[in-house]
Amino acid sequence: MDCIDQRTMISHRVRVANRLFSRLLGLKAKGVMNDVDALLLDPCYSIHSYGMPTDIDVAFIDKQGRVLKSLRNLPPRRLASCHGARATLERFSDPTSSWFSEGEMLVLSYLDDKKVPAIITKME
Repeated sequence: MDCIDQRTMISHRVRVANRLFSRLLGLKAKGVMNDVDALLLDPCYSIHSYGMPTDIDVAFIDKQGRVLKSLRNLPPRRLASCHGARATLERFSDPTSSWFSEGEMLVLSYLDDKKVPAIITKME
């Protein structure tokens, strides 16, 4: 625990999509981004932006929580994937806020006994 205390924690509220239908709809699901910063698709190693009204930011995460690949401003009608990814974090692009970088470690903490939304914490 000592190493965690010496780091800065930055938290983001996320909604978890861990069922087939919720992963298929992704960011296109009505109200999916209400009161949250991003959507976590788990399991997921490949995404598409077909039907998206705007660019999206994407982070592919391995099972240890490390960001393997990070994409900013992925335009509509594109495919992206990452070998070794366990989950994918995505949001509508926001040029005014930071996004995750390759190599960063993320920790997922559920609220209300594994109900959504959850918290993703970036350890710096």
